[in-house]
Amino acid sequence: RENEMGKLIVFEGVDGAGKTETGRLLEKDYGFKYCATPPSGYKPIRAYMNETASPLPRFLYYMAGNIDASREMKELLKANNVICDRYVFSTLVAHSIRENVPLEQMIELSKPYQDYLVVPDVTILLDVQPDEQIRRLNRRNNGNNSSSDRIILDNSILRQKFRETYLEAAMRFGWQVIDTTGKSVEETVQELNFIPA
Repeated sequence: RENEMGKLIVFEGVDGAGKTETGRLLEKDYGFKYCATPPSGYKPIRAYMNETASPLPRFLYYMAGNIDASREMKELLKANNVICDRYVFSTLVAHSIRENVPLEQMIELSKPYQDYLVVPDVTILLDVQPDEQIRRLNRRNNGNNSSSDRIILDNSILRQKFRETYLEAAMRFGWQVIDTTGKSVEETVQELNFIPA
């Protein structure tokens, strides 16, 4: 990547796998810059997009968030290593499952946007066993769950599909997989296959 000195590390995975806490620890203790998708400016309409919008506008909303975050990350990468909490595959996996469309078809649908997206140096799947995932989601925000958390908590089939689809993507694209079940954030960081800056 031209004019970029840093590395882009992406964490993907199901809700409750520990992406945010792990990314924040890398920011605090290892000097990474932390980004998340969709960016904070997108949050005011996120619930509407998830609960009311039809499939195409919902997909475009999340892709726009990825593109916007990518623009910010390109700037940060000029002088920093960057951690991204969810990126393109979070969009593709979610829409694949929600709309019952093969992941391969979602990858094809995303191709026109690829020139606008910075390519990660490393993608890591943070995995978590279902029982632990439920416990974590119930503890999050003191039990005041978001709409997406509630959907996941209420539907075991959906939870299983998300996990399986992420694991399949990790195998296909050669991502490192870390099972965070029963591990502290510090223990998860110790398993990362890159040396923090």
